[in-house]
Amino acid sequence: EHSQSPVLYSGRLYATGWWQRGLTCNSSSETLFSTIARTATNGNFYDNPDACCPDWRTQGYADDGQAATLDSASNYIAVGRGKYDSYLSVNGALVIKYLPGLEGVKWWVRTTEDFRYYGVDTGASDLIVVTGYRTVNNQDDLVVRKYNSSGQSVWVTTYNGSANGPDVGRAVAIDAAGYIYVVGHESVLGQGDNILIRKLAP
Repeated sequence: EHSQSPVLYSGRLYATGWWQRGLTCNSSSETLFSTIARTATNGNFYDNPDACCPDWRTQGYADDGQAATLDSASNYIAVGRGKYDSYLSVNGALVIKYLPGLEGVKWWVRTTEDFRYYGVDTGASDLIVVTGYRTVNNQDDLVVRKYNSSGQSVWVTTYNGSANGPDVGRAVAIDAAGYIYVVGHESVLGQGDNILIRKLAP
């Protein structure tokens, strides 16, 4: 099991990640499934929204939750990668927005051609910014995508370092003025991976 980005809401700790589950669920072989887990204030496991299976369940595909946050209305936004049943013909990056309380009720789900998202933050008007990477012609480029609160993509931008190597966004933050800060790594000729920090306009 693996979890990421714990968030405290109404006295409970929420986390996204993945676990491995086999024949006891709806898979015919051992499969990776994402999950949204909740724990009570005493630390005991509280609830899994889908009871039998984790929430992002697909049959025979590897899915994972990588980061999560709350917006101003306490909606829970989780990002990662997965097939999400019939939404994609192949695995891709996922953004899922849940209603407050995380009772397994999804407001919306968005999938893209990006490969995986590692970071998410929310800003004014509950806009959502995610970062990770996409693969084009066997090249991994850092990607930043901005959504409005309804899940409509506002803009997307990519970054390819001078070495044409793997460039990945790992975390993102939005300041009070709406500027976006992305932290990750880029491939630099003769140096390997270097820390990368980029500032983007709102």
